[in-house]
Amino acid sequence: MPTAIQVNKQFLDRMTQARLAPDMATVLTKASADLSITVQPNGKGNFTVSSSGRTIGDSQDVQKVQSLGTFINDERKSIVKTSVSALAKKTIAAIVQVSRDPAFRDELERPITRVDKSFVDIYRTVNSQADMLNANLQQVVNVEATGVANERVRNHLLETGARCREALGKYLLYRAGLPEGEEALKLNEFLGRSNVMSWVYTRLSAQKMQLGGKDFEYRKVYFPKDPTRVFRLPSES
Repeated sequence: MPTAIQVNKQFLDRMTQARLAPDMATVLTKASADLSITVQPNGKGNFTVSSSGRTIGDSQDVQKVQSLGTFINDERKSIVKTSVSALAKKTIAAIVQVSRDPAFRDELERPITRVDKSFVDIYRTVNSQADMLNANLQQVVNVEATGVANERVRNHLLETGARCREALGKYLLYRAGLPEGEEALKLNEFLGRSNVMSWVYTRLSAQKMQLGGKDFEYRKVYFPKDPTRVFRLPSES
């Protein structure tokens, strides 16, 4: 006598119902196709979409498309790196030309004749920070300041931004001409020479600033919280 096998009713209910994503349902409707799903005892399965006895696609096709998507993403990243490298080459060419200008003799002991490959990584980092710096400074230009205090802070932001750009330029010029094996100075050293505090530079170049809006005050760029609150005395009850 064969052994009786009991199957849970909830399991049967799940096997007789399926919910398709809207996109999949649209494909089946437009192609007048059927979707067949095969589940093996180990839980692995396969599906086939067919129309009039002809297979339109199956699980293997999906895997191929996913692999193609990975390939496309890799190629996209490669193109981005190539474009950055092209921009870096233009920057290096400009730096080499500047290094031959006698006006910059105080910045470099000798004209640059060779640039280490590691400079490209330095350039990418600095260029990314410079892009964010420029975007934030453009916001400062566009957002008006109301009141004397706000106007002073706004002017200070613009002046500091100009000094940041000067520091970045000198830093790139220095790193491009750094002799092999010599320990490199940090960017903070050049920010300090341009009278820019490192935390102010970070505030301007790390992420997009939120400027404007109701009751906006420019001091909040430097001090998001009111610094005078610690000096306030409790009111008498």
